[in-house]
Amino acid sequence: MSASPARHLVPPTDSVLSDAEFDLVRSLIYDTFGIALNDTKRSLVVGRLYAVLQREGIASFDDYIRRVRQDKSGGLLSELVNRISTNHTFFNRERIHFDYLRATALKDVIGRREAMRSKELRVWCAASSYGHEAYMLAMIMRESIGVDYPSWSAGLLATDINDDVLHVAKRGVYPEREVEELPTELRRKYFTKRSDGDHEVSTGLRDDVTFRRFNLMNRRFPFKQPFDIIFCRNVMIYFDVATKAELAAKLFEFTNPGGYLFVGAAESLPTDANPYTKISPGVYRKKGAAQPGARVIRI
Repeated sequence: MSASPARHLVPPTDSVLSDAEFDLVRSLIYDTFGIALNDTKRSLVVGRLYAVLQREGIASFDDYIRRVRQDKSGGLLSELVNRISTNHTFFNRERIHFDYLRATALKDVIGRREAMRSKELRVWCAASSYGHEAYMLAMIMRESIGVDYPSWSAGLLATDINDDVLHVAKRGVYPEREVEELPTELRRKYFTKRSDGDHEVSTGLRDDVTFRRFNLMNRRFPFKQPFDIIFCRNVMIYFDVATKAELAAKLFEFTNPGGYLFVGAAESLPTDANPYTKISPGVYRKKGAAQPGARVIRI
């Protein structure tokens, strides 16, 4: 008697996901994470979630969404966003922003802090993905402050909604092809080449960054004090206008007067609901002067 043929050798087609089920999936994703999936993302949903249905023995996407909503542990919901979210990133991405940060924004903030006899600098990387951007910011902060850095309270908060990418970020180990994107001086100063050929972030730099899981769609942000600089790049491309406006308002609330917001170079805040002043493509500033005496943020 011949063995039964293996199941699912052929990748599933969009037909396994009905129109009603697709609406259920994208409604859950939009309501929970603010990500708007249009009709072109149907294949993405099938491709990234069908294996979960097979593993869990779930017969349909309708049953899957029901299971996700009923899962009190939050594990299935966490896996859902891990699989759906896109995390394309690399060191020195959109270099123009890092150049502006180094040449203008940090000099401005640090100068005003020093004028107030304050040595506190609060920076938030709000979509840290695999950690490339967060470590890039930490390196530039160290380089900008210079030898006086140890006397500053200049930690960096880095958050993302995806647990999988945060695990990679906390580890701080990257293949050589990715580290080559860095300027040679930074690569030599802040990375160590391992025996397996990968490059590991220095202990001191890794300790500068606090990684946390955080959903930007949370109704209220838990921070006790605002930030001087916020990087929230290449996130709003997944949001509709209403969600962008809502997020911009929350970011504005937690930006220090005189502080800066960086979004993706190809992104922009809604014109009719933008509380910031636009400085250049992807760079915004909150009017006013920073206030002394706030503590470094930890969540």
